[in-house]
Amino acid sequence: MKIAHLDLFSGISGDMTLGALLDAGLPLRDLKRALSALPLTGYSLRVHSVMKGAIAATRFEVRVSDHGHHHTPLRAILKLLRKSRLPTPVREAAERVFVALGRAEGKIHAVDPMDVEFHEVGSVDSIVDIVGVCAGLHLLEVERVTCGPVPVGRGEIRGDHGSIPSPGPATMELLRGFPIASIDSDCELVTPTGAAILSALARPGGFPQMRLDAVGTGAGTADFARPNVLRVFLGSAAPAEESDLVWEIRTNLDNVSGELVGYVSEKLFAAGALDVWTESIQMKKSRPGVGLAVLVPPDRRESVESILMEQTPTLGLRRVLMERTKLDRREERVATPWGNVRIKIGLRAGRPIKRAPEYEDVKAIADRHGVPFARVWEASIFASECPKAQNR
Repeated sequence: MKIAHLDLFSGISGDMTLGALLDAGLPLRDLKRALSALPLTGYSLRVHSVMKGAIAATRFEVRVSDHGHHHTPLRAILKLLRKSRLPTPVREAAERVFVALGRAEGKIHAVDPMDVEFHEVGSVDSIVDIVGVCAGLHLLEVERVTCGPVPVGRGEIRGDHGSIPSPGPATMELLRGFPIASIDSDCELVTPTGAAILSALARPGGFPQMRLDAVGTGAGTADFARPNVLRVFLGSAAPAEESDLVWEIRTNLDNVSGELVGYVSEKLFAAGALDVWTESIQMKKSRPGVGLAVLVPPDRRESVESILMEQTPTLGLRRVLMERTKLDRREERVATPWGNVRIKIGLRAGRPIKRAPEYEDVKAIADRHGVPFARVWEASIFASECPKAQNR
């Protein structure tokens, strides 16, 4: 799966997003070909490099003739999109963006969304920006868009409605559900177009787990204290069977009994620990001690730390977030001469490469039938690797 993560360092607008996508490798000729499917005239595109502070970025501009700026109702924009030759995924994505914007504007102005007449957003350049972003994501084969916290400024915005507070009311309506970060700036950091793109196409959250393929930086039009740029990170989602993130939590224990360590280990596994292990260590003043380590998924970390703090003599913990490579797993049940045994199978790219009988099943059969443990284990492996042989 291809992912695009938006780093909203200085907010977002339609032209900043397109600049970032072009900087990340979207061919301009392909974008122009896609936009030619729109029944729109009277505009031209300009793409060039600029410096925003100390950062080089790509500036995307739509140059419109005088008759290109006008008030456009939502129903007219949707009709224009349906008359276009845009690929269905691009058209549907653009419709979602405009409908989200229409609903927000309709709520703010107390009118039916279909009767909303867009002003700045209804002009040709904004239509090109929105359709261009949707087409760009489609051309780059992006299947998921994510973003970090959305920075918002303060002050006022002057437009066709006169002076309104910044962030704009429609912008904030569109950003419902997104984490917001306050920035000490009097500029409009998030435009209605940018907010609509986030609302319709993106999911809020942290940086996604992926293999990074490209980075693009798009430039905004304003200049202020921080570089006015938007970055996009393009990559492929790492297969779940190959990689994930885990916490390794460690603590050193002295003056602790083996019974307590065993009890705490059981509690840790019950709380969701993936693995628990101990090491014999020598602590200060040459005292023997126990090093206790736990591997735990991110969503179980707090539970595991509570157990360690409450159930052991430790006064502190050390933790490291690390990425691990692992095999996909599945379980099957095989027949042996003494009964069925569950087998854990490790797969890479769908191909089985490791097999291990379930310890408790092998132990129960060995005890019940008085058969050596190793013999039951080997029979289980053979039955899993050669399923036809057991039926002869």
